[in-house]
Parts: sequence; structure tokens; C-alpha cells
Amino acid sequence: MKKSLVLILAGILALSLCGCNNETESSDSSGSSSSSSSSSSSSTSSSSVESSTSTESSESTPFELSVKTPLGELIELSDIFDVEKYNAEIDLSKVTDISELADSMVYTDIAYYAPPSGVFKNTLDDPASFDPETGVFEGVPTDKYSDLLAAKEGDVIGDFTVKSAKSTYILYEDGGGYFASTEMELDGKAELTGYIAVVAGDVYTFSDGDIRFVPTSCSPGIPVVSIQLAADHTYYTQRGSVFYFGEDERFTSDYQEMRLGNVSDCPADLTGVPRDNSYIKVKITAENLRLESTPEWFTNVYGTITDITIL
Repeated sequence: MKKSLVLILAGILALSLCGCNNETESSDSSGSSSSSSSSSSSSTSSSSVESSTSTESSESTPFELSVKTPLGELIELSDIFDVEKYNAEIDLSKVTDISELADSMVYTDIAYYAPPSGVFKNTLDDPASFDPETGVFEGVPTDKYSDLLAAKEGDVIGDFTVKSAKSTYILYEDGGGYFASTEMELDGKAELTGYIAVVAGDVYTFSDGDIRFVPTSCSPGIPVVSIQLAADHTYYTQRGSVFYFGEDERFTSDYQEMRLGNVSDCPADLTGVPRDNSYIKVKITAENLRLESTPEWFTNVYGTITDITIL
């Protein structure tokens, strides 16, 4: 009996000691878990603060973007970029990486031009003035006019008022960009003489019914929007260039061949003007003038004939 009581008491004591050990381990484990949770929370909070700081820093850190105008000036992108007016698909304030702007187009409200030279010559009116050996017209200088001018909406150029002005720049991936084109619209009218033709069928970049016009005089002189890029990366307007028209005729003027709408929507009475690609001499009044130029690519003068007299 005594022996059995001793064994029972020994068992109770063993269980008691095991329970104490379990409570201690549980307490230690709980403490470790609490410490780990606290550490994780602290780490997450720290990471969140760092991420927020990093984002704010990235968004608030400006990067320099500048482009060179045809006048040789360097202007900052922030001075020419107008998201709402020109380029709504790109919000510059949200761009944090310059490469995001690669190949994007941005615009200024400035157009570039040269004053007219007033020189007009052609082989229909004066065949002897053209020298086929040299490929130039007698007495007409061929030079690069580099004193370009800038105009904005509302500026007055001679008898014309600038209705709109725009230049386009293409951005590089690593910042900066290059001048791509310029254009302006004019309020006012010009009296011109010259040779007119109506396109029959589709010819080169002309469509059936388009009106082509080779000027032989212009009053008042229309600003010359014809920008070319030199080898040294400066810009200029070429004087004295010779162009073809008709069967094999030549002419030189500041404006190349003008595009004056289509017979389908011309407000002037074109009765008597052939519609077979042949040219006849006329006097016209032109309005709604729009001038555009892309270096090394094209130069165009668009307008509407509001009055015409066959000469």
C-alpha cells in the first residue's frame, strides 16, 4: 500500500513539472511571435515610408529637356509644352522617365519664315532667261537665306495677320529633340498672277480636280515658309530654286507650286479653265492661306481662290 502511494505521488509530481515546462515554452513562443510581429510591422511601415518618399522624390525630381529652334535658340521643354492645347495624350507632370517621351511630338505656338524676295521667272513668259547649261535663271541669285524670323498668333506680317502658328519637335529617348516642321495660317488676301491648271485624274500627290498654281507675281508678298536644314545643323530658306511645271517648263519663285483647293469646293467661277492638266495664265485673289514646311521633305502653300480673271 505504501509502495502504491509513493508511485502515485511520483506520477503527480512528474505531470506537474511537465506542465510547468509547457507553460514556460508557450510563454517563450508567444513572446517570440509577438516580437516577430512587431518587427514585421515596423519593417512594413518603414518600407511604406521609403516607397512613398521614393515616389514623391521621383515625381518631384525634374529632368532637363531642351530643343533647338530654327533660330538657333535652345528652349526648355517646360516652356513649350502645352498638354491641353496640343498633346493631351502625354501629361508631362506625370512623366518620371525621359525614355517615356521617346518619339513623342511636342509643339510650340511659334512659326518660322523668311521675307519674300519678290523674284518670279518662268520659261513660258521669258524662255531666254533660263540657261539649260547652268540650270538657273539669269540674274536670279541662288543663296541660302538664314536670317529667319519667328511669328505667333496675332502678329502682323505686312498686310497679313497670323491666325495660327505652330512648330513640331520630335523628342529623343535620352532628352532633347529636333525641329520637324512649321506652319502658319494667315488672315488677309493676296492678288496673284500666274499659270493655273486643273488636275485630270490622280497625278503624283494631286487628286482629280485639284487646282495647281504657278505664281508669276504676288501682291502683297506672302511670308515664305520654306525651311531647309544645312549640314552644320543650321536652318535656312533657299533662294533661286528652279522647279518644273507643265510639259517641260521651268519657274523660280519663293512659293514653288501652290495648292489652291479643288474645283468641287472652289467659290470662284472657273468657267474657261481647262480640266486637262494644261496651264493658262490668270489673275486671282487668294485667301485662307496656309503655309507649311518640313525640312528636306516638302514645302506647301494652300489657299482658296475667291476671284479669277483669265488673261
